[in-house]
Amino acid sequence: MSDNTSASAKLQALRKDYSARLPEKGRSILTMWQSLEQNWSESGVAELQRMCHSLAGSGSTYGYSEITRKARNAENKLSALATKEQKPDNEKRVQITQTINKLRQACIDHATSGVNSNKQSG
Repeated sequence: MSDNTSASAKLQALRKDYSARLPEKGRSILTMWQSLEQNWSESGVAELQRMCHSLAGSGSTYGYSEITRKARNAENKLSALATKEQKPDNEKRVQITQTINKLRQACIDHATSGVNSNKQSG
């Protein structure tokens, strides 16, 4: 096996492992958000924002542009809340919940399809 073939096979294995972990990443983000809705804290928002940032970066590394885009969208919505001591109003919470649910669903979809999708859905 040539070095290029070996590297390609290793990259495919890494990508497959990453894809298999996507549902748990999406679930963790949703669970963290649901916890924040019950017990609001600036540190919790910062942690959730970090989780979204990390997913956006790793999604980009592995070629999952839809996940990257949706994770960045969630990260941006959360960044506006990072210095707030109070829960956002109901409208903002609904928007963030919808954004995080879309991100979670994208994680599930990519893991179950095993397809590198670059579609530009919202």
